[in-house]
Amino acid sequence: MINASGVVFPFTPNNHQEVQQREIDVEQKAGLQPSDALAERHPWCRPRDAATLILIDRAGPVAKVLVGRRHHNIVFLPGQFVFPGGRVDKTDHRVPIATPVPPGLERSLLKTSPKISQARARALVVAAIREACEETGLCIGRRIEGALPELKGSLHPFAEAGILPDPSGLFLIARAITPPGRVKRYDARSFAADASTIVHRVVDVVLAAPNWSNWAGSDWAPNHWPG
Repeated sequence: MINASGVVFPFTPNNHQEVQQREIDVEQKAGLQPSDALAERHPWCRPRDAATLILIDRAGPVAKVLVGRRHHNIVFLPGQFVFPGGRVDKTDHRVPIATPVPPGLERSLLKTSPKISQARARALVVAAIREACEETGLCIGRRIEGALPELKGSLHPFAEAGILPDPSGLFLIARAITPPGRVKRYDARSFAADASTIVHRVVDVVLAAPNWSNWAGSDWAPNHWPG
């Protein structure tokens, strides 16, 4: 079960009331209105495809993840801690990549309900890599010999570094759908990748104020899922 903040709670037929109360507690702590009240204000909005990337640094004794804090003056999840990510662009499925989407990853994406196409699965993977680069300056890719296909916009740093986005190190770990009632809704797939997959860093990228944080014991970890 996913609450209005995008928090994932384990659900069983016997713990519905407990999960519901935990949802309310988290929403109130985050300064959000209960989902039922919001659903009356915004009864229907189709979720847009989105992707987030959880980068894990295992170099030290304690694993760290890369998070950023959203601005307080935005509409969706203001002030919340989130992983790098954003909505899928209409051209993401056509972006050239260094290697095909791994068969296991593609199967995991294709077996979800409702069913999606291979192009849509590819777009989700590319969006996760593209958004991570755009928001943090960290590029998940592979160096390519010879001339590179044209890469525009937020993917231009890949071309400058002589690399293409590389999905071979990504794993699908979660899916979170913003429930009815929000001004914006997303159907977000969350991917994970090891920090060793980072092959290029763009300087002076501060869009998401990213920082590496210990996962274990973090106050935000149980309460905020990718937004």
